[in-house]
Amino acid sequence: MYYNNILTRSFSKIYRYHRYFTFSIQILCTYTVILIVIYNLTCLLTFYGIYSIKNQLDRIHYIILHQFNWDIQWGTTFINDLFFCSIISIIIYCTQIFNGLNKIQQHLISAYAGKYIDIPPRHNFSNNELISKCLHFSGYLCGYTAWGFIIFYKILFLICFLFRLWIRYDSKWFQHILALCLPIILIYLLKHILMSLLSEFVFLQNFGRTPSLNNRRIFFIFNYFNFFFDCFLGILSCVIRILKSVLASLLFMGRLDYSFMGRNLERLDQGYATYVTFIHMEIIHGHPILVTFCDIIWHDIERKRHISQHSKSNKLIYDSIMNTKVHLARFKWHLFYTLIRNEYLKFLRKHALLIATNSKGIISSTTAAAVVLTTNSLNEKSFNNEQHSSILLYDRPIMRQPPIPPKRSGYRYNFDYEQTSDLRFIYQQLKSLTHNVSQLKNNNNNNNQQEEEQDIEIEEQHHEQIYLPPNQIITKKQSQVTCTFSDEYTSSKFHNMPTIQRR
Repeated sequence: MYYNNILTRSFSKIYRYHRYFTFSIQILCTYTVILIVIYNLTCLLTFYGIYSIKNQLDRIHYIILHQFNWDIQWGTTFINDLFFCSIISIIIYCTQIFNGLNKIQQHLISAYAGKYIDIPPRHNFSNNELISKCLHFSGYLCGYTAWGFIIFYKILFLICFLFRLWIRYDSKWFQHILALCLPIILIYLLKHILMSLLSEFVFLQNFGRTPSLNNRRIFFIFNYFNFFFDCFLGILSCVIRILKSVLASLLFMGRLDYSFMGRNLERLDQGYATYVTFIHMEIIHGHPILVTFCDIIWHDIERKRHISQHSKSNKLIYDSIMNTKVHLARFKWHLFYTLIRNEYLKFLRKHALLIATNSKGIISSTTAAAVVLTTNSLNEKSFNNEQHSSILLYDRPIMRQPPIPPKRSGYRYNFDYEQTSDLRFIYQQLKSLTHNVSQLKNNNNNNNQQEEEQDIEIEEQHHEQIYLPPNQIITKKQSQVTCTFSDEYTSSKFHNMPTIQRR
């Protein structure tokens, strides 16, 4: 019943609730203040606008009657226009507020998983920029939303005011503007409709199902004449582009997660840079796995401190110290094993990051590799003849950013995917080491195969000695075995056998 409600269905399109996600206190407090500011601005602009229009109504009538010669009625108050502008502004900006919350939720969840699709990655910003710009998030968000609401309200009221006067009291002037603009707009729309129809039914094969051209000559001829036609319609397209950008700026002024300057110039947008740095700081200091891990460690420390304070003998303290040493050794072993199996984690450790921040540029790393080959015992050799090998890589790079993991197919990256020089060097060494190990394995396998062949040949010789006559001469030449018999056996019809050759 809850999800079948009409109100909840419509609200789910604006904001989608996530069961296992919670916003930080700063985000909740910021958006609470924004909702209060929107409520106060709506009341102030509506009621103060009604009061100011009533006081300025005589001046408005005087200007309209003497300057434009419009026969305006004295009972016109424009109060309905104010209420209309207030309702539209509240609906649009409340929708933008909840959409902004939804975007913050999506960006944080994807960033927790290490996916930076809509926002730039962290290595595009220095640590100084992360700290200095994230401090402006709450103030910029509140200020952008408030001033965007005021500007949108004023412009919307001005448009409603002028349209009402032009349509009602000077329809000829309005008709003159429509007669000038409508033909250009209709030609522009008809051209786009014609282009879409020709592209689907004439220029593309299988009615647009495949991107292959069908009529190449007609396509090139149409492209040639369309060049001159678009030179004149480009003026209207330029005006439409400017109007779209202005309208989008007014509607999305309170959204810091949208940049109006594009991907290459987004660093010049202070609001967007503030939003991105705030998201990265939330990930660094508010990652749920990190917080849970630190909370577990802190509770363990508090428990041990409580035990040590209430202990009556030193035996319990000694036992706790021994347990601590055991846990520390076990932790170091787990850390060692984890770093071997996940080599990219070494670049994310604290000492590597500190060295990277203190150094300038990428410095070549010192790499030490050791190949450990372990063989099984002779008893296990009959069951498993494979030779196990493990490659241990100890690398301590000095670089500004951690290496990029292997590129995944079907994944859209928002940055140029390039591997660092250190990673190429490590890859070459690993490749050479694995090649050497594979050669050792192949040599051992060849030796085992040769031993097996020798055993088989010895067994065959043993069987031949049993079943052949004693005066048989066995000669072996490379991979051929030739059996010859004496004259006595060759003369006998029972022993008149052909020569045996095996390859």
